[in-house]
Amino acid sequence: MKKASSLLFLFISLLTLPLWAVPGQVTIIPHVEADSDDEITQAGWERAGALAAYIDLTPQLISFGAPIAIFAGRPSTLNPTEICMQSVAPTAELLKQSIHAGYAAGSQEQTLANFVLTSPLYDGKNVLICWQPENITSLATFLGVSSPPIFESNVSNVTWVITYSPTTTLTIYPQLLMYDDAF
Repeated sequence: MKKASSLLFLFISLLTLPLWAVPGQVTIIPHVEADSDDEITQAGWERAGALAAYIDLTPQLISFGAPIAIFAGRPSTLNPTEICMQSVAPTAELLKQSIHAGYAAGSQEQTLANFVLTSPLYDGKNVLICWQPENITSLATFLGVSSPPIFESNVSNVTWVITYSPTTTLTIYPQLLMYDDAF
């Protein structure tokens, strides 16, 4: 009898798990300003510091709460820089989050998107991703955005927010964090 009730409890517990998990929102930012050697410039370090408060306090970016996870493109043979991780380090420190850097920009956009879109940890939550600008359009496509605009490779001052309820929607916000930010 005890074994049967345990099995029934397990079966009912499995029925209550979501069949799929979809974040409430995915926020995508490009890495901060860098020079031709992919070293962060003074303006880039200033933006990285300003991004922390921007991400933590901007109402449109926290509609589903503060980011529950922070992803950043990891160095790879295609892109050997740590600039994405450096760009969100102040944000991660402020939010007391670790940076998940297990995916390489330029080659693992689909893998990252699949993970974010199916992980029960992120169901209905906010996920932050810092990525190489030239690969943000591809990442957004894999995250379910139909025909996203081309994200220019020299842009550091724009935030893309993808929401999933009731349909997948992309909204683009200017960051307006630096004196010369324009939109």
